[in-house]
Amino acid sequence: MIHIILLILKIIGIILLVLLGLVLAAVLAVLFAPVRYRAEGEFRGNAQADGRITWLFPLISVNVSLRGGELSSRLRVLGIPLGGGGKRGRELEEDLEELTEPFIHTASLDGEGKETPPPQPDDGTETVPSGNPKVEPPPDAPQEPDQAGNGTSGETEKKEPKQKPSGPSGVSGRPGRGISSLARRMKAVLSWPARLLKGFKKRIRRIQKRFKAIRGRIRELAERKDQVLAFLKDEENRKTFRLAKGQLARVFRHIRPRRFRGQITFGFDDPYRTGQALSAAALLCPLYKNSLQLTPVFDRAVLEGEFSLRGRVRAAVLVSAALRLLMDRNFRKLLKRLMDR
Repeated sequence: MIHIILLILKIIGIILLVLLGLVLAAVLAVLFAPVRYRAEGEFRGNAQADGRITWLFPLISVNVSLRGGELSSRLRVLGIPLGGGGKRGRELEEDLEELTEPFIHTASLDGEGKETPPPQPDDGTETVPSGNPKVEPPPDAPQEPDQAGNGTSGETEKKEPKQKPSGPSGVSGRPGRGISSLARRMKAVLSWPARLLKGFKKRIRRIQKRFKAIRGRIRELAERKDQVLAFLKDEENRKTFRLAKGQLARVFRHIRPRRFRGQITFGFDDPYRTGQALSAAALLCPLYKNSLQLTPVFDRAVLEGEFSLRGRVRAAVLVSAALRLLMDRNFRKLLKRLMDR
């Protein structure tokens, strides 16, 4: 009995060790297996570029292509395309469209249960509903008088509109209307200076409020300036800034392309602008050195070029930089203060 228990414990221990080894291998692969990237492209009238990202010896790869302003991508796992790319993806989309199409046309469902009206004869006669039949009198029958007793025609006589009596001032309507309108105009003209003065006072008040707001903002900026200067002069904060700067520079050096080659031909209509652009590019020469070749053209406007690059990124470098920052107590305090805002 004891041998069986020991054997079961041994098997459980082996399984746990295997699972632990798999988890450890997966963590190490994520941290230290590099994510490699490369890209090639050119621009001659329209941009064309191809890029690829691979991880763990092309276990997972992503292909990106730019053609005619349209961006397309394809994901592959162990060489099998995913995400509907390629011929298999198109066949799968066609099968799904066939499955989602209805078997019965919707027009037959809409018309089901509704009686279609009988066709009407096109002989100029009107069809009247069966509820209230309308009988037309014969042309020989005498015409009946209407309700008012006036009888040869069914048309009602139009009454002429009554004319409103005009007042003594010669204006139609109530007498004295022209005098009241004249009084209102005179009152409006006399009250114009008072309204102008009132509007001027409102504008002065608005300007005063704006000046007060500007002065308050200047005071706030002055107070913040003192706080910022005190914050920058603090020795702990300066150490944190140096640490953050060093880690960011380390990350940038790691993720930048290892190999880069490029060629650009550029020019403007004005040769002076071409010279200015060339002088600005000369200031950045220490960054690209011999990797980028610039060809200026002074007699026409042109922009053409091509490039190729490749590099790799390891997650371990990014994680170590983040841990170095989080281990700093002052950085955690600043980060917490920033998150509270």
